[in-house]
Amino acid sequence: MLAVVFFVIAAFVDWPTDKAEVCGKLGALRSASGSIEDEIGDLKDAAEDYRGTDQDAVRADADRIGDDLLNGSGLKWLDRDDMDRATGSIRALCGAEPTSG
Repeated sequence: MLAVVFFVIAAFVDWPTDKAEVCGKLGALRSASGSIEDEIGDLKDAAEDYRGTDQDAVRADADRIGDDLLNGSGLKWLDRDDMDRATGSIRALCGAEPTSG
């Protein structure tokens, strides 16, 4: 019975993510070609659920990803500077260089 309760709760609550998952999503976005809407959404979701070092800053990046990189109708035109501005704390967490420059 207890397992059923945990399963039901898990179905409605996002599990926390760790640094490896956030960095993996950042890597997938940076290596993607063509449409990257799914990769941006995956990174945003992972950053929102991140629990660890600098989690408030990483979660703030999730808000910027949502505001800057995605809009109500989907993906807007994205340049490297937009990505760098929206992912500063995530890149710092992952030790990733800026995409621009």
